[in-house]
Amino acid sequence: MKTNTKAVLAFAGIVVVVFLTFYPSLFHGFSNLDDPAHLLDNPLVRSLSWFHIKATFTGTVQKTYIPLTVLSYALEHQWFAFNAFIYHLDNVVLHVVVSAFVLLLGLNLGFSLRASLFGALLFGVHPMHVESVVWVTERKDVLYAFFYLAALWSYGKYLNRRGIKFYFLSLFLGMLSILAKPMALSLPLILLLLDWFYQRKMSLNCLFDKLPFFIIVVPITWITYSLHSRVPWDNLHDAALIWVWSLAFYLKQFFVPVVLVPLYQLPMPIQLSQPQYFLALAILVGTAFLLYRFRHNRQVIFAAAYFFLSIFFLLRFDLHDQNIVADRFMYLPSLGICLGLGALGDFGLNRARMQGQDYLRVFWGITIAVFLLLVGKTIAQINIWKNPLTFWNHVVRYSPMKSLSYNNRGFYLESLGRTSEALADYNMAILIRPDHDEAYNNRGNVYSKRKDYQRAIADYTEAIKINPQYANAYNNRGINYQNLGLWDLALQDHNRAIELDPLSAGAYNSRALVYEQLGNIKFALRDYEEALKINPQYSEAYSNRGVLFTRQGKKEQAFADYNRAIATDPMKAESYNNRGVYYLQMDNLDAAIKDFSQAIQLKFDYASAYFNRSLSYARIGKKTQALADAKTVLDLGMALDVGYLKFLQSLTEVKP
Repeated sequence: MKTNTKAVLAFAGIVVVVFLTFYPSLFHGFSNLDDPAHLLDNPLVRSLSWFHIKATFTGTVQKTYIPLTVLSYALEHQWFAFNAFIYHLDNVVLHVVVSAFVLLLGLNLGFSLRASLFGALLFGVHPMHVESVVWVTERKDVLYAFFYLAALWSYGKYLNRRGIKFYFLSLFLGMLSILAKPMALSLPLILLLLDWFYQRKMSLNCLFDKLPFFIIVVPITWITYSLHSRVPWDNLHDAALIWVWSLAFYLKQFFVPVVLVPLYQLPMPIQLSQPQYFLALAILVGTAFLLYRFRHNRQVIFAAAYFFLSIFFLLRFDLHDQNIVADRFMYLPSLGICLGLGALGDFGLNRARMQGQDYLRVFWGITIAVFLLLVGKTIAQINIWKNPLTFWNHVVRYSPMKSLSYNNRGFYLESLGRTSEALADYNMAILIRPDHDEAYNNRGNVYSKRKDYQRAIADYTEAIKINPQYANAYNNRGINYQNLGLWDLALQDHNRAIELDPLSAGAYNSRALVYEQLGNIKFALRDYEEALKINPQYSEAYSNRGVLFTRQGKKEQAFADYNRAIATDPMKAESYNNRGVYYLQMDNLDAAIKDFSQAIQLKFDYASAYFNRSLSYARIGKKTQALADAKTVLDLGMALDVGYLKFLQSLTEVKP
């Protein structure tokens, strides 16, 4: 076949194999490892208004500047809300395209078609890349990689004298890459590596070409780095060993991907006599020896240099990172190793052909077996991410001393209503790490649900003591002060929460409720409006404002807000109950009963909805149903007005 036909088939093969390998991930839900902060609870993705876009490009998410990634979420949300399938599909498609780009880059660098195909397939199905593709939060990996490789391709065109337009296109694509993830900081260094590989004469002009890239990349990266900057190490001995271990870790995990965990633990104690540090040093010495042997092979040196220059900024020196190492950090840096192994595979194939059919069969047998093992491991790793429970059970198994594992598993168990198990996990998280502010906050939420407000407040206070900038803990403590009727203390906490996080729609909603209780209706309405400006899909704020409008006698505005509340979140029982009250006041009793029944269906122990439905049944003369609902109200522990009890007695001879 002609070379072009073979190349087209190679691209098609990559698309099919990589997509089918990651196909199972399309039916997964969201993870509770950062997906809430980056997507589900992120107000910036709720709208494409100028207010939200401006905030996206002027703010950070968890102290990381990733505006293009957040904008991609906002575009998906605009059309598909929180349909997890779409977010996973887009991640997989981006990974497929990036894998195809690996093939294209290999061809442009002079690797043979077979070498480029082997390298691209290895990149596409390697299990270390599951974290970057299956985890929706890591959209930033596949998105920055897409623009990064497109920039390299364009720069290669520029070096091949295809015109200055490709240089500026590369600059533009590089800017998009750094806006997707700060890890694109390595781009100018890789461009210098391309200059060397294409045997461009190293001169001032060569360095001058990179100046615009540095001008774009460095300031944008600094936004993130400045929020995480600290003294890089406590002592030189530990720093050197951690650096050696982290570099060797990536090589070891890539070649022997047996146990892959999102949270790895640093081997202790940090000393050369510890086997893992000695092994890491041996791996680096062995790698250096191999590179020396192949020092005249430009493709091998390029592959090694690409890996090192792109992973360099992710190598750690200290103990203060939650993630000393992570599989996702290897996503794009592994490209160099993949192309290098692709070239080695092509060399082995040529040698096997020279040796005869038996050697050729052995070569293909080993190659196919390796790829099948990698695909099988990748699919197994994808299944670990099926839901937060399978995920955190896996992490706890292999990283039992990570407080975050117990905290996040507890959070998921709490969402399932398994509060006792959640409480046990929060206790374990705090036992492992006594300064885990989020675990205290989450445990406080459990106590709050159990109406143990004093213990909840104590936990929120401890979380704030550990992290005085913890806006959510202030807001939660304020809510519990509200439950105790301590309105002034609640107001202070909500003010502080808003001061720390001006985009917290929840804090504005909570403060509005306090203002209502204090009789400051003007300020309450202002806060509801601010909450809905930040999050136009905030069902609870619509519902609460509807209640306020009802109290003011503004029935049409109240009805509109109740409808918006239900439209934005059809699973919110309180919204149906509130609209039912509106219908009850308007004597539309059939509609009222329908709404109260829907509220009860969504929340079986909703005493207020039972009471309101009882009133509605009584008004239309359905005595038995009215009494049954009244009895349920009493069983749920809600006190009934004596006057209402007498009214029910007057309807029937049966005493309630």
